[in-house]
Amino acid sequence: MTGLNDVSEMDDDAVLVAFVDGKLDDAATIALQARLANEPDLLLRLTQIRAGDVAFAPAFEALLAQAPTTRLEASLSQLLASHPVQAAPRARGWRVAAALALLACGIVLGRFAPSWVAAPQSFIAANEQKEDWRMAVAEYAALYTTETFAGSPPDASAQADELARLGEKVGLTLRPDRIALSDAQYRGAQILAYGKAALGQIVYTDAAGHPILFCMIANGEADTGPHSENRGAFSSVAWAHDGRGYILIAPLPREKVAQMADALVPRF
Repeated sequence: MTGLNDVSEMDDDAVLVAFVDGKLDDAATIALQARLANEPDLLLRLTQIRAGDVAFAPAFEALLAQAPTTRLEASLSQLLASHPVQAAPRARGWRVAAALALLACGIVLGRFAPSWVAAPQSFIAANEQKEDWRMAVAEYAALYTTETFAGSPPDASAQADELARLGEKVGLTLRPDRIALSDAQYRGAQILAYGKAALGQIVYTDAAGHPILFCMIANGEADTGPHSENRGAFSSVAWAHDGRGYILIAPLPREKVAQMADALVPRF
């Protein structure tokens, strides 16, 4: 596992890749979550990395530096001893290097494994699920607290401007009346990204300050009706229409989130 001392010597992309792959220990994870809650640019970068938009080599090199090389070499020697091969001396060097690299990749590559490395179907299915943009939303939503949006909400003019800018990015006409929810106060609209697509986020809070996220992305999804599910401590309703995916998610009872979604689905 990667600890706080290791993280201090890594660039942000390498730290985020380690976080995505579950390689950070508890202390390093808590420290990163605190940064994500207060650094919008870092949060945006996390969504891009989850979508696969990351420069592979620098992040890989930082993680590869932590690979247990001695143990890998011993494992490789044992493997070669039990499966001897006939090879010219010149060829053996690069074959050993390639095998050692593949052993290391098994530890540090995770979701970045190239297509030519055979992987079990269970890994592929889990990896595809991990890349789902709605899951990315659910994971960063867990960083928000009742204090995150505790300040004064934008006035009517600022709200209209925020929605107009967001609407341009996702190809929708967004007005205050179109996104309004009863029993929830508008708190802001942000433009994020998932891969190459703009990811729009509209934030509300309920009377107790719980964040409610309404997110949308123009990703060419096929139309699907609304379906409700639990995502950890969150309830969500997801649907797709006219080439766009949507999700409404909040740390509220499933019935309450479904009731809010009933107001939004006919509008989108």
